[in-house]
Amino acid sequence: MSEQASAAVTPGQLIQRRLEARGWSQRTLSVVLDIGESSVTRLLNGKQTVDAKLAVALEDVLDLPAEQLLHLQASHALASARAAKQEDSVRALRARLYGELPLRDMIKRGWIEASDVRDTVRIDTALIELFGLACVSAIGELAPAGGDVSPGTLARLAWLARVRQLGASIEVGPYSSEGVSAAICSLRALLDKVESVAEVPALLAEHGIRLVMVEALPGMQIDAACLWRDHWSPMIALSLSDDRIDRFWFLLRHQLEHVLRHTSCVLPCCDAGDAERAADTAAAEFCVPTAVLDDFIARRAPFIARGDIIAFARSLDVHPGIVAGRVQQRTGRHEGFGGLIAKVRGTLATSAIADGWGQRPVSPANARQLEPAMPSIA
Repeated sequence: MSEQASAAVTPGQLIQRRLEARGWSQRTLSVVLDIGESSVTRLLNGKQTVDAKLAVALEDVLDLPAEQLLHLQASHALASARAAKQEDSVRALRARLYGELPLRDMIKRGWIEASDVRDTVRIDTALIELFGLACVSAIGELAPAGGDVSPGTLARLAWLARVRQLGASIEVGPYSSEGVSAAICSLRALLDKVESVAEVPALLAEHGIRLVMVEALPGMQIDAACLWRDHWSPMIALSLSDDRIDRFWFLLRHQLEHVLRHTSCVLPCCDAGDAERAADTAAAEFCVPTAVLDDFIARRAPFIARGDIIAFARSLDVHPGIVAGRVQQRTGRHEGFGGLIAKVRGTLATSAIADGWGQRPVSPANARQLEPAMPSIA
């Protein structure tokens, strides 16, 4: 490519330089191409685009590669569009919201009152209410862009916002650290029967702790959370993705440890610090004390019979599914007694606020008007 050609920015500039090199006038080119002089003028001024047909004609008469002319035309058009573009913050935000939030599922579950994802006005209004913000542009500032597997993404924050929104409808008694300890002691007496799970929401509410169950959004990995409406208002949320009695009690006790410590938690979490390790230990000891469990496994392993699990659970006054789950976790073996692990979601849903699983939220008898709340977990 010649120096003149490489310096050309538009097809018109390249053509003009070739005309000058040959000593041609615009009229000469118009006659050769059999087009009007005004068309040549617009071509040289960049006001008429070079299409494939014209590029081939210019290639014949001026010995300019058609590919070069079309490349210059495309580059010039793109540069012009970028130069004229205004910063579109609304479009960028909408790309985040529609890219990271499963809006169709949120509409289906009643989180957003809109008939279709194209109803952007209603969706914006509903998201403002859900997140408890002043304007939709503030939603993009809640978390950095990314996938919904990290604690700060919009999908996870939307789930937490829904938890807060639903939890606001629960009337609770006064909260105190002593009350939390008393609640944990009372819960210990409920470990032996599946139907006793229905008593949990009221027992926690009596001691100032709100409990809600919210199904995870599609593609989201979330098990449970402990968050605070204010300094004296703890709230526990369960997704019950693993609908099994051992996981329910483990996750509940884990979050209650965070309530005792006045900390927040969203599981799974990236940072397994001291608070998480302490909560895991407290949950394990609450379900089946580790020393007692290890002694049982040492005496019965490697072949632990179903009857052994049942008898051991009866001696501890806990449901056999809790023991089975702890044995599975401790030994890594998952065969032989999986049928002992009962489901609890349906039982819990009879007394707790439940959102998801094909149904609109079911609230207890004392539910009041839902209130929007900030999605922060701090």
